[in-house]
Amino acid sequence: MTSFASRPLIIRLRHLAGAARSYAVGALLMLGLVGTYFQEAENSAFHRLSSAAGEEVVSIEGRQKLSAYLSDSLRSRFEGLSQEEREVVLRLAYVARLAHERDLNFGRFSRPEWLPRFGVRDHLNDPSGKCASYTLILGKLLSSSGYTVRKVGLASSKTSERSQHHVLEVWLPEAGRWAVLDTIFAHAFVDASGHLRSAAEVRADWGVGIKELPAGYDAESFSYACLYYTNWRRLPGFGIIEALFPDADAWLQAHEVALPFVIQLNGYGWIGTLAFGAAVMCIIVPWWLRCRASRRLLVASRNDEKCRHDAEAGIDDPQRARMMIEDGHAKG
Repeated sequence: MTSFASRPLIIRLRHLAGAARSYAVGALLMLGLVGTYFQEAENSAFHRLSSAAGEEVVSIEGRQKLSAYLSDSLRSRFEGLSQEEREVVLRLAYVARLAHERDLNFGRFSRPEWLPRFGVRDHLNDPSGKCASYTLILGKLLSSSGYTVRKVGLASSKTSERSQHHVLEVWLPEAGRWAVLDTIFAHAFVDASGHLRSAAEVRADWGVGIKELPAGYDAESFSYACLYYTNWRRLPGFGIIEALFPDADAWLQAHEVALPFVIQLNGYGWIGTLAFGAAVMCIIVPWWLRCRASRRLLVASRNDEKCRHDAEAGIDDPQRARMMIEDGHAKG
């Protein structure tokens, strides 16, 4: 029996590649299981949080306590909102209170800036991401309560720099429209008829919206006049699309085209899905390559056998050989 060291180099490399592939598949499957487990744990936690918020929202005492966390302008017009709008606004106040309390209690023990937050639960435990953390927590809570949500970004009116501030839009099924919610300021805009406004409506009438802003809001840095639904320019490869179609980003923003917010609300789930997909590819691709190589060897062996048969029959011209076989004159 020959030792591993005495085998040819190419054979040793193939064995090492196979072993490395096996370890990679095992690691990817483990990562997929961990990601799926963390996502299920996060979903379960937010379902419990949604139930707790719902119980507080329906109680009279809970409404009074939560309304104290709303901005002054929103609190003054709270009673004029519809029942559907009041429930959404109270959930906004619930998350604002929760995130503020967590920030006060755990903010000084924040994780390092270089350590990413993959799931919304990471932001809930350490909401030092400010508006990004607050928006994700509210989005996950509303999503767990059955609402459809999407994130909206605000840019600076001075420099047009994006990613300055993030707010959330929630779809109101009964009203059939979007309503924008700012979690970090516990604020929402109310129109003259007493209904919540969408981000597009605030942008169209930003001069009036500025008057409703809470104290400490930087209207120039967080301008609704420069809102966007997805920062497409940060996506890899979008620069090529924009080079071919210079107005691509403007068209996407004008038509409110956005990436599904569910991608950010299920970070661990996507990690698990990608890990499982990569493990499957590590298994299927080598198998497909081996099958392809086996077919090639089979075809080559058949061609060699045919050449040997023709040589024994004294046939050198393949076309002539086919004609002779058809006429029954070729003899093996």
